[in-house]
Amino acid sequence: DRRTGEWALYTNRIIAGNGKKLLALWKNNKFASAPTTLFPDKVTNLHGTKLKVITFQWEPSVMYKLDEDGAVVYRYGRDVMVVQALAEALNATLAFEDVPKEEAFSPSDIIFAYPGEMWGLPDVNGSWNGLMGSLQRGEADVGLANLFITNVNNRTAAVDFSAPFDTEVSCFLTRLPKPLPQWERILYPFDFTIWLIFLIGLLLSGPFLTFLARGGFRCDKKENLQDFTYSSLYTFAIHFRVSQSYQPTQRGTNILVTFLWIYAFIITIAYSSNLTAFLTVTRRPPTIDTIQDLYESKLEVGGMGIFFGSALASSKNPYLKGLADKYKGYNSYPGIVSKVKEGSAVYIGGKRFLQYMAGTYFSQRGVSSVRLIKDTFSPYGIAVATPRKSPLRRKFNDVISRIVEAGLVNYWAMDSLRIAKQEADTKRLTEKDEVCKTSMDTQCEEVNAVASESYESELLKVIQGSVSSLNLKHMQGIFYMYAIGIWAALLVFLLEKITGG
Repeated sequence: DRRTGEWALYTNRIIAGNGKKLLALWKNNKFASAPTTLFPDKVTNLHGTKLKVITFQWEPSVMYKLDEDGAVVYRYGRDVMVVQALAEALNATLAFEDVPKEEAFSPSDIIFAYPGEMWGLPDVNGSWNGLMGSLQRGEADVGLANLFITNVNNRTAAVDFSAPFDTEVSCFLTRLPKPLPQWERILYPFDFTIWLIFLIGLLLSGPFLTFLARGGFRCDKKENLQDFTYSSLYTFAIHFRVSQSYQPTQRGTNILVTFLWIYAFIITIAYSSNLTAFLTVTRRPPTIDTIQDLYESKLEVGGMGIFFGSALASSKNPYLKGLADKYKGYNSYPGIVSKVKEGSAVYIGGKRFLQYMAGTYFSQRGVSSVRLIKDTFSPYGIAVATPRKSPLRRKFNDVISRIVEAGLVNYWAMDSLRIAKQEADTKRLTEKDEVCKTSMDTQCEEVNAVASESYESELLKVIQGSVSSLNLKHMQGIFYMYAIGIWAALLVFLLEKITGG
């Protein structure tokens, strides 16, 4: 009021639109009421301001609970819990919105005309569509959906990323090879080298025993082992632990037969003991384990959108860079899932996402038909995104650091997976129960076996990982014993020849 010389000092609320807040009154060249501060923190307390969150369903980071009509009942998942904690810390409320369907794809196989991603892609002018586009245009305050902190496709020109609240590595999902034929299981206890040495010993022991018997000191005395056929059958029987009534009469042949029995006893015990495990556990042929193996294979590398294609092309690793030529981007789950099930492609993505896919889209009765390749690459930080220069980013970073230090992110991630599994099991049991009521199937008791099947499948994985063929490293002592017997018998034979008795 100019007549009274009284002035009101206001500050704006930068997040709450055009709102303003009274700081102090100025009268007679001084403050009539002392302000707390002339430059208050405008983000610490948002006074219930509604923050618009742009996202889409990306399991297991962002998951939706839907009603019978397909409407969203509530959202949950690691990323959702993080942004809810941010809102609570800043005294804000959240309004979730999905990326427009024409700019996104989803598990329901929505195909869109623009070859972009749910996260978005820039056009030649640098304008983005999808989630990034909503933030770039200021249509949303926060974006989340397992966002990698990266500048692939020049993302940082469109949005700002918060501090990371989790990390993710990229890896490949491949189909498990079909189990080896059942009849081959009798060969599994030993590897090829052991079988080869065993066969050589089996074939040569007979002729060597005949040689010792014929050339020994008592060669004038007829001995059964001097007959080649008899010696061969004699040693053949020993290899399979068939007792023999005939005892050699010469010291050289006695020593050889003694060590041969020790060798045969140990190797047959090792075989029969290990055979039990292989007869009860399914074994699969060797599969791809490294990025180099994948590069040398003829498999296609598939992923959602073009992000991972760009990431592979920018890698300094020659094998990863070579995989960029094999990369094919998909805009729906069914296309790439069918390729992986056929065994003609591998699925590239974040490790946690692929683990979730393996347990849902590639799993039956708790048993997965796929596995993750051991080699990983390109660790990324996971963050929320804000429009460029948003004042929220600094405050988000402060809260995120406390969330990470408290270990809440991993807890939320595991809790969300537990909820998702419960809902999936409930849905599966409900559907099967309805079928049972309709068909009156006598095998409907299987609906109560889901938990035990899941446990048994996990136990089977542990057993499979702990059973392997016995190789030369395991069995070398046995062959040393056999070799010592041969040399000892040969030495006695030579001494008898030299000394004449």
